[in-house]
Amino acid sequence: MPVTMKSKETGEAKAPSWLKKGKDAKQRLEQAETEAQLAREQSNKLWPFRLKEGEEKIVTFLDGDVDEDGDLVGGGISALHTVRVGANRWETLICCQEAGEYCPMCADGDRPSVVVFLSLIDHTQYTVQKGQNTGQVRKDQKRLYLAKTQARAYLQKIAAKRNGLRGVTIEISRSNDKAPNCGDVFSVEGKMTEEELVKTYGEELTMPPNYENELTYRSPEELQQMGIGKPFSGVGGETGPSEVDTKQLEQQL
Repeated sequence: MPVTMKSKETGEAKAPSWLKKGKDAKQRLEQAETEAQLAREQSNKLWPFRLKEGEEKIVTFLDGDVDEDGDLVGGGISALHTVRVGANRWETLICCQEAGEYCPMCADGDRPSVVVFLSLIDHTQYTVQKGQNTGQVRKDQKRLYLAKTQARAYLQKIAAKRNGLRGVTIEISRSNDKAPNCGDVFSVEGKMTEEELVKTYGEELTMPPNYENELTYRSPEELQQMGIGKPFSGVGGETGPSEVDTKQLEQQL
């Protein structure tokens, strides 16, 4: 059913306006430019490994040692937010507090997840559905794996028994829609030696990435230009958090 509006002057029905003008037009252009820039930056980065409800995939990990305290270590640890960017896209963004800055996402009530950065080869075969490579069959793709709390605990036990995760092939599944999209059920298939791993998949595919290049840090100002999170409400338009804001964010983490 079409939506109509009434004119204040005549009371007659009129179609809603789709044309942006003035400040709205400028804001829409800035948003479009930001989204285009984000898309370009993401094009050369690893896709995050994700599972749908009930889905299972077989993967081979490329890193993941256990330190002297028995803790799983990968390419590093950070706090991340998963937020909506644009109309129908979700992105993983670094919590600004990790860099000692005010975080608009935390201030808006979105609680970050602390994750261990890992990488893997996803052995799932699929056919490209869109773009210039439509119809091509792909398999054995390198992916970024963000191990959240429950997954990290399972993988830590597996790594401890097998002297690290590199070369370990695991079937990962997501049991329900409440489970994390990185999976919650893990079944070990076996482990390849370093020689077998490189011989099978090649040096380039089996080399862990530089994780600092895989996610782009967005400053509080950039996030607010993208319309993400709660703008800082300090006196005189200052960019830093107030004492109250800081205490609230510390309690959230």
